[in-house]
This record gives sequence, C-alpha cells and structure tokens, in this order.
Amino acid sequence: MVPFLVEIPNVKIITNGVETALCSLNHGIKTFLVGGEVKDDTHAVIGQTALAQIKAMNFTASFIGANGIEQNGNITTPDPEEAAIKMAEIKQARHAYVLADSSKLGERNFAVFANTKDVCVITDSLKNSQKSALPAEITLEEAK
Repeated sequence: MVPFLVEIPNVKIITNGVETALCSLNHGIKTFLVGGEVKDDTHAVIGQTALAQIKAMNFTASFIGANGIEQNGNITTPDPEEAAIKMAEIKQARHAYVLADSSKLGERNFAVFANTKDVCVITDSLKNSQKSALPAEITLEEAK
C-alpha cells in the first residue's frame, strides 16, 4: 500500500507495523510507529500503550489488513490484541479501508474487528463465484 501513498502531498503514516514503518521510511514518507509490545510472528505492535496512542489520534484514512472475511461480513484476525488495535484504527478514521486478497474471502479467524457494512474492502480481482458469495451490503473495490 505504501508505494501508492508516495505521491500524496504532506502524507504522514502512523502504523503499528514495523515493516510498514521501514517501507514508509524507505519511500521518504514521514512515519510514526506506535509503541508497545512487538509480536514475534507478525512484527505488529500491540498492547495498551499502542491502543492508547491510536485512540488519541484522528486519521483521514486507515488501511488495515485482514486474515478473513466471513460470509456474514465479519472481518477477522487470529489475535484479539491485534483486533483491538484494528478496531481503534477504524473508529479513529474518517475513511476505513480493509485490504484483503481474495484468498481471505470465506476465511474465519478467532477475533472479529469489523464488518463489511462499516468499511470499504479492497481486494484483488475476484472470480464471479467469489463475488456471488459475498454479503450483499459489502462495499468492494478491486485493486487494479
């Protein structure tokens, strides 16, 4: 996602992802990394410190990854602490976008952090069979 943001004047990225922070810096974008515990497997920053920092900010747009999108529209991730961070990011954003490749459609994980009726889902190209399996109220943008 970061390379698409480079051309936006005065863009700033606030992230809980160590790799996202490094990528943003490598693209010359002003970058803020929230503090807290860094997960060993995903390198995501989680915990009460990160959550408090995010709740104290407002975002024009939030771009959030997902591990699964259920048939009922629930958007999921395996870790409840990551879910709490994602929920806060959505709440603090004027516009919330969930990024999920088409392999995530129909997948279900432990923690629900949003529903498709409350965010815009951005994904890669879908087959017609995948489109027909989506909830009717989903707002979907296929990435070009």
